[in-house]
Amino acid sequence: MGYPDVAWGINELRDTFYGGVQEFLNTGSFTVPDNVYKIYVTACAAGASGGELSDFANPMCGGNAGEFIVRKPFMVNPGQVIPITIGIGGVATGDYESYKSSPGGNTVIGSLITLKGGTNTIANNGGCRGGIPFNYAQEITNTIIYVGVSAVSNGMNSSMASGGRAGTSCTYTGGSSTYDNNAPGGCGGGASLGHGGDGGDSVTGSGSPKRNPTNGGLGAGGGGCGSYAGHYDSSTDPLTKPGNGGKGYCLIEW
Repeated sequence: MGYPDVAWGINELRDTFYGGVQEFLNTGSFTVPDNVYKIYVTACAAGASGGELSDFANPMCGGNAGEFIVRKPFMVNPGQVIPITIGIGGVATGDYESYKSSPGGNTVIGSLITLKGGTNTIANNGGCRGGIPFNYAQEITNTIIYVGVSAVSNGMNSSMASGGRAGTSCTYTGGSSTYDNNAPGGCGGGASLGHGGDGGDSVTGSGSPKRNPTNGGLGAGGGGCGSYAGHYDSSTDPLTKPGNGGKGYCLIEW
């Protein structure tokens, strides 16, 4: 057994006799305790918010989740100061029929690792993807936007949690087009350490949706906003805001 292996064995014994945990819900720093040469990090970047039907980059999609790790080991030195940046969850901007999804922020564990936040586009950095409408098509007539899909989908599950559920779709008779007669619900957000946000139900023009989009759990994407069918009046039946992306997180064990 060479010297490096002996040193590694000593460090393993130190990990056995000296232990602790520190949690970071907000940005801060971690100072490696005495006699600690290895830490285990569980962390996630923040998730993106859900989308809404006029958000062409992310129409009714569930938010994409941020990247995450679970008990990943890193070698460190006693007294080392590691800055911790916790990603901020995406929050949809706009109002009524113009909500736009926002990406999640990165979580950075010093120079050890950077976890990328969920994007606000259909493609994602590497975290679990939010649900997307199938057979998405759009038709623009003057200032009216119609969206037709055959179905909506749940967000992707992670190894730690489940993706968000898709919202309920509805139909309406008497609309000016096929697109006008079909109102898909919002898609579910992708999962991370926490559950993905649920998509919102669609609106028929005669009442509010039964279920609003929900926010994502830790690092997860928010639920997508349901669409509308028929003679929709935003002043009496406003679309509910898409769910926010879950914030980042970090847990260090030694």
